[in-house]
Amino acid sequence: METRKKLEEARFFLEEFRKSVSEVAEKKSSFYLSAFLSAWRSVLDVMLYDFAEYYSLGLTREDRMIERDFFIVAKAKSKGEALRFLKWWKKKIQRLSRNKLWNMRRIIIHRGYPEITQLYVPESMSSGCTISLGIAEKADAVAGYITDGRIVGIEYTILPEECKNAFKLMEDIIIEAERKFSVKL
Repeated sequence: METRKKLEEARFFLEEFRKSVSEVAEKKSSFYLSAFLSAWRSVLDVMLYDFAEYYSLGLTREDRMIERDFFIVAKAKSKGEALRFLKWWKKKIQRLSRNKLWNMRRIIIHRGYPEITQLYVPESMSSGCTISLGIAEKADAVAGYITDGRIVGIEYTILPEECKNAFKLMEDIIIEAERKFSVKL
């Protein structure tokens, strides 16, 4: 089982991100934020492989597996508990997909590092950074500045506290999976 190991990777990069923001280290902050989001978002992918092994579906980590593959094999092998897990897992993915950090990972990984336009440490305990993502081509790209009907820029403020909350949400999902499906991840 590798799910908790992937969660620990996310925890490591979360802590490094939080430290780098408080040190006002712009370049490091981008790298650590990217690494955190990548590891954090991958936890449920790793979980799918763990459960494929747990339910003896014959799908291994060498196979490129998506949820459809898991479904087809579980259905063909009449693995009702595996299908119950998959239904639960998909609900968790849907819930997380509404989190702005879920989509931020895709932007950073596939479009490159955003420029950090402002990094600050407020007097309060929660420090954060504002990340400008540059030109957006679609109006549904979250929020931005509209000029002549086009979104010309999007800014996200990523507070380490937000990342911490997202991490906790993922950790709670793992705990729920372990309890609900009687498995140690």
